[in-house]
Amino acid sequence: MKKVSKDKKRLLLFVYLGMLISLWMFVAVPDVRAGLVFLVISIVNYVLLVNGDRDGRRVTEVYITKDYGNGIAYGLVFALLFIIATVAIPGFSILIPTLPGSISTILNIAVIIILAPILETILFPKILQEKLQATTGMSKQKANFWKSFVFVLFHFLSYGILLGALGTLTDLYGAVVAVSGSLIGAFAFSMLDGWIAYKFKNLLINIITHAGINAYILYKIIPFAIVS
Repeated sequence: MKKVSKDKKRLLLFVYLGMLISLWMFVAVPDVRAGLVFLVISIVNYVLLVNGDRDGRRVTEVYITKDYGNGIAYGLVFALLFIIATVAIPGFSILIPTLPGSISTILNIAVIIILAPILETILFPKILQEKLQATTGMSKQKANFWKSFVFVLFHFLSYGILLGALGTLTDLYGAVVAVSGSLIGAFAFSMLDGWIAYKFKNLLINIITHAGINAYILYKIIPFAIVS
């Protein structure tokens, strides 16, 4: 049996954290589908991480390193730069999970600022981007581009239609037009996310960047009901 590296063990701890939060949400608010969606993503992340060494070509893998200070600092800087872009460009943003107003602020924070950044970072710039390189021989840049396309599709279908931001599939065209700025923003963010992953090789930067952007968007949606 192949020994699991410390880097992979550290990453798996984040997967386990995602599973726990997803399970808590699924049990606490069973009528909110986000809990089930994230629980499925957690399981997929676990299975693909554990079996990741079966790919044909070897690629440079990225994990969460022990350089926590730089990881947090760089993540906050990239989050701030992206937030400045969203302020400067009207309509430029990213989609976040749409949750019922009835659920608690704590659950909103857990899902949008903690759960989504962790699970999406592991699924997209870690697993999908690396697997595209390993199985197809794509360059890092090309893998990042196609990963970003899937990221946008995932956000639109999961956070839009499935989680309630959009109506039904029959509203698809109108919905695309309505959230086109967010879709472009999501693509730009995912390209940045992929570049950060293979440039710095520390997924903590990706998680903090994503969490910071989501926190800003959540702050605009819930103008600090968080404090009260």
